[in-house]
Amino acid sequence: MPLRPMRVVREPAYSHRVKVLVVDDVTRVRARLAAMLMEVPGVTAVFEADGIAAAIRALHAGDPDVIVLDLHLREESGLLLAARVKRERPDVLLVMMTNQPTVPMRRQCLALGVDYFFDKSRDFEDVLQVVLEAVGPTRARETSHT
Repeated sequence: MPLRPMRVVREPAYSHRVKVLVVDDVTRVRARLAAMLMEVPGVTAVFEADGIAAAIRALHAGDPDVIVLDLHLREESGLLLAARVKRERPDVLLVMMTNQPTVPMRRQCLALGVDYFFDKSRDFEDVLQVVLEAVGPTRARETSHT
């Protein structure tokens, strides 16, 4: 009896439910990213903040698992928030986004404990992938090919 071809189907088997905080001072960018993140299976909530003070409030009230942070906020530096987050909540997955992805800035962010550093102008899909990975693995099952 010949073997029938099989195909692998990925089904979500989320090991985590993830809450995300998006910190960006540009409303339309923040809203776009938040809407995209809410479409990621396993993301249960997306909080938004336009600056450091609002982000700190959301950090304590919302207890996010992932923070997507703009490096340059209105008259503030995302580096200040990144340092505080990693001091207070080292378990939080911290994603830095910037329109100025220079090597020295990347090094500075990574030295503070930032987990990912992305070019804001082109890496939105990479941010979604990081959040999807934070949600957890998918389980594969084989089905007969018909």
